[in-house]
Amino acid sequence: MHLARPSIALSCSLLALFFTMWILVPAPLTVIWLVSVISSEWSLFFGLLALIGIVLGWLANRKQRSRAGTFAAACGMLAMVFMSYPLVTSLSVADNNDVSLSLKRYVLGSAYEKAAIQSYSYTATATDTFFLDAYQPNDVSSHVPKPAIVVIHGGGWSSGTRSDFPRWNHWLVESGYVVFDIDYQLAPQPNWQAATANVQDAVKWIKAHADSFNVNPNSIALMGRSAGAHLALLAGYTARPEAPYDARVAAIVGFYGPTDLRWGYENPANRRVIDGKATLRSFTGGTPNYIPEIYQQASPIHQIRSDAPATFLVHGRQDQLVRSQHTAKLYRRLQLRSREPATHQALFLPYAQHGFDYNFNGWGSQITQALLTTHLQQALTPRVSRAAPAP
Repeated sequence: MHLARPSIALSCSLLALFFTMWILVPAPLTVIWLVSVISSEWSLFFGLLALIGIVLGWLANRKQRSRAGTFAAACGMLAMVFMSYPLVTSLSVADNNDVSLSLKRYVLGSAYEKAAIQSYSYTATATDTFFLDAYQPNDVSSHVPKPAIVVIHGGGWSSGTRSDFPRWNHWLVESGYVVFDIDYQLAPQPNWQAATANVQDAVKWIKAHADSFNVNPNSIALMGRSAGAHLALLAGYTARPEAPYDARVAAIVGFYGPTDLRWGYENPANRRVIDGKATLRSFTGGTPNYIPEIYQQASPIHQIRSDAPATFLVHGRQDQLVRSQHTAKLYRRLQLRSREPATHQALFLPYAQHGFDYNFNGWGSQITQALLTTHLQQALTPRVSRAAPAP
């Protein structure tokens, strides 16, 4: 047993170090970026693995004077340093925002009730039909119209599927919202106009069918991730009055989305993980030097009006697909141009990677949910209270 202990210790420590180092070290490959998301969101579990390596290495060194044991302990301690970064920074952000973090929930998860889901087609072209998944509460006894959240998936504007984060949708229903998770046009590209129009068509369809879903048409929010966040912001900021139903919304929620496409083209994120320039060329139809007007029209930061919907933005500082400066730049512009700057909020998570919210119970998700709950209540609930009861 003593002979096996140094090798076991070294294996545990090296494995923990391999995973945790990518919390802070830029990924050299896309697959390593995926590892970085896992390691940053479940860092405590890798810390436990490192602790095993440290203890076994210390015992091996104490009994056998093993160099392997010493090295294992050193690697384990370095892994513990990397592992601690998500927790330490999250505690600081949580404290600054008066949010309580739950270790029990982080480790064991959280129970939830699944909402009723049904799919509907909301718009069609000559070649495609686009669908949405409607998540509704199982108890439909209340006649008071509810606010609605329209969810737009990510995927670089060319991939992804609706309802790719179902746990978040069920949570939103538990929180009192009706959720509509939508398709939009992914191909052929360039598709920036078509995809934006799809989001606005979904809002119009929901307003036209508001009575059927017991939804207050004046209390609708758009919520998107990555490319979906871009579309949510662009669709929400460019919506205009229109009869009989328009696409204007009361609030927008954007998770780690690009907001200034020209700046993003000139300042790409980790090019070993994603070819951001190629993605933008496909989406818009060219380079910013060739079609500068398109890059401006397709950038939410250039579409902000003084009456912009209440906007909640969240971004991880370690994001390797979309730089967090996109959110910082948009938030500053909202503060300058909005008639009500206090209605807009930006949350930055120092440790978080792109897609951090895949872990619904992670530190970043817990903080985001607490602040998002307050934001949506302030942006949508007052409109519910003024709405007339459904017949």
